[in-house]
Amino acid sequence: VSPRSQQQQEQEDVLAPGVPGAKFIQLQVLFVLVFVVPLIAVAAPFLFMGNPETLSDDQAAIFGLVIIGSYGLFLVCMFVYTIISYIYLYRGWLCIQGLPGVQSTPGKAIGMLFVPFYNIYWIFIAFSGWAKDYNRFCTERGVNYFPRANEGLFMAFCVCAIVFPIITPFLHLACMSQMCKAINFTTGNPSK
Repeated sequence: VSPRSQQQQEQEDVLAPGVPGAKFIQLQVLFVLVFVVPLIAVAAPFLFMGNPETLSDDQAAIFGLVIIGSYGLFLVCMFVYTIISYIYLYRGWLCIQGLPGVQSTPGKAIGMLFVPFYNIYWIFIAFSGWAKDYNRFCTERGVNYFPRANEGLFMAFCVCAIVFPIITPFLHLACMSQMCKAINFTTGNPSK
């Protein structure tokens, strides 16, 4: 038996049947739309129209519409980004459900994030707990070629989400990158 066919057999043994893969490019595009495009839209009127206090009424109206439009774009993109992130978090938990002693179910991992105040505790289970369980899943299944989740990164995301939220989006994107890779390896689509 060649090493490649043995690796393929190992992967077939640990696959999460019926779980769709994850496309990290979706999150990257939305991340840029959420954080870069609104900044450009807000800065553009200042660059092209000058001081807002010296604008004519028509220019001020356009200036206001651009700012309102960029805020609307921000809200829509942030909503879509959050939904896709929760879908991938759900899939991440779904991929490791065959593991004995897993900390959560996919539905519970997402649902408890919507409970006020309890979500401050639950974010540690939903994200950092997933990283620990996923790494344990890889170890117990003996799958050495699967990428491991950086538990420290997931813990840093959870802590910063509560204490220092300004860098949370960047840590979240890094965590979701690792989660997407893990989902794609466990579903048999490591090239996505």
